[in-house]
Amino acid sequence: MTDKLTVKLLSDTPVSRDQFNGTHEDVAQAISDLVTNEDGGKTIGLEGGWGSGKSTIIRILQERLENSKIQTVVFDAWAHEGDPLRRSFLENLLIHLRTQKWIEQKEYARLYEKLTHRVRSSVVNSVPKLGRWSGLIAVSFLLVPIGVSLFNYGFNNSSLVAVILGLLFTVSPVVAVIILSLFTQEFDWTKVLSRKEDITTNSETIEEPNPTSIEFSKLFAEVMNTCLIADESRRIVLILDNLDRVILSDALSIFSSMQTFLHNSPYRTEPWFSRLWIIIPHDRTALEKLWQNGEKDGSVADSFLEKTFQIRFTVPPILVSDWREYMVSELSKAFQGDQIKTQFYEVYRIYAICRSNTRTNTNEKKVIYAPTPREIKLFINQMQAISRQTINVYSLSHIAYFTYLRFYNCKSPERVHAFLLEDEDITKDQRLISLLDDTELRSNLAGMLFNTDVKRARQILLMGPIQEALTTNQQETLVSYRDYDGFWEVLAEVDFTDMVVEPVSLAQTANAIVETRLLEQRPTKYAKEIITKIAYAASQVENWKPLSGDVANGIVSILELSPNYPYLNGKPPRYVVQSKAEISSKVSSTEWRISHEEITL
Repeated sequence: MTDKLTVKLLSDTPVSRDQFNGTHEDVAQAISDLVTNEDGGKTIGLEGGWGSGKSTIIRILQERLENSKIQTVVFDAWAHEGDPLRRSFLENLLIHLRTQKWIEQKEYARLYEKLTHRVRSSVVNSVPKLGRWSGLIAVSFLLVPIGVSLFNYGFNNSSLVAVILGLLFTVSPVVAVIILSLFTQEFDWTKVLSRKEDITTNSETIEEPNPTSIEFSKLFAEVMNTCLIADESRRIVLILDNLDRVILSDALSIFSSMQTFLHNSPYRTEPWFSRLWIIIPHDRTALEKLWQNGEKDGSVADSFLEKTFQIRFTVPPILVSDWREYMVSELSKAFQGDQIKTQFYEVYRIYAICRSNTRTNTNEKKVIYAPTPREIKLFINQMQAISRQTINVYSLSHIAYFTYLRFYNCKSPERVHAFLLEDEDITKDQRLISLLDDTELRSNLAGMLFNTDVKRARQILLMGPIQEALTTNQQETLVSYRDYDGFWEVLAEVDFTDMVVEPVSLAQTANAIVETRLLEQRPTKYAKEIITKIAYAASQVENWKPLSGDVANGIVSILELSPNYPYLNGKPPRYVVQSKAEISSKVSSTEWRISHEEITL
């Protein structure tokens, strides 16, 4: 490619405008008219495949319903997967309504507290601790034994002072208590030595992370009553998105709760009930899996869909003309260059043809619908991944074909490698020939597969298969590779000296080349190099034993390829000029073995 190419990644963010000739606008308008003019308390289904534009319709619908009296609340179940979904749904609803000032802060706090089951609990621990006057009382008790000793001493030695001090020290605890009781009001003689101190620990716990279906219904009804009863013109549209993407248990918990609330609910007579709508965008195939429960005919799933949705809208498939224009438009955003635009239609055609070639397991054609917008964007972004690694190396048409092979058809590098080797015509479809008519196609595909230059890619692609075909004498396989891009270059790169340690492989190689008459159709510049390499490798063989028919034929083939090569110090063996036919008819096995031994001694 000579055009300087720049690339830009496409965003998968849903857009708020119709890009397909008004089909999304029509669906959004129909839903808008329904929820605006009809009584609610019902569930609307919005059915469409992955990436078909459901989110775009929801965006358009939100803009249509952008009104102070109508609130659309979107809950993405996939974004909350792993969380308690019923609780996450109600939290999301409360936060949205508070933000829009449909619920006062005080009421929001009350409902939120109720939702989260927050319970404040106090734990009181009594810890023994010395009282305030305990130190003084303790000292007075220490004086008691001293007082007893002084009293005994004074009594025995007629010392009045010692007797009086002894008595005072002995009764000092009693005196201390009396004094403290008389002169200190807060003194409690029952807590002389110790008191118990109360330590209060507050903890906040959640009794249950997810409300039960009954609790959910009650709280949901309370939220609806709070925000809708104040103004009879208000309406709420709840959009439960991606419920078909989460695990079965989570999806069923929401579905069952909403079913209970809408269809078997004591709240149906409430004045606000008719001003509530629920919209569930879904992929029918994914949603059916939630309810199949092992049955194959889908009857349970069909029954569920009929009972869940009072009305169902479908995202219409894209017309061929519409998605062609859309893809060309997205390509122009992703790939920018002075001349690159001329290749956009080719990319579209390659993608369309490759998709149309999809088959079922019974080899019958599927009904192929137009790709979804997301599929188109992902395909283009995947082309970018290849293009960014090989800027200005390959044409967009080759990149598009490789992208489809790698990520949609073969799906693994090993299968792409096998595909590039399995058939001479790798386009597989005559319609692709004019779009991909290039002698370098296989080499370019290999270059993208191995992320290297074309020359090295050819070697990686063909070297192994060519060597195997040579050394095992797979002549038909070898011939099948002959017209592949780079075949002769790779054959010339084969290192035949690696076969010296296993002479039978070298013999098989020479025999395969001669028997297939490859070199008769060879490009002249490679012939001499290939023959010289084989002859040199043969001259390095020290012993051709054990001799077999294959080895014998191989040796003759080597001699036919290069009869004048100095295999034996410039003395060619006596049967050099003989053809294999002459040898097989004129030389006995004994004579051949003798001749062979002469060569290898």
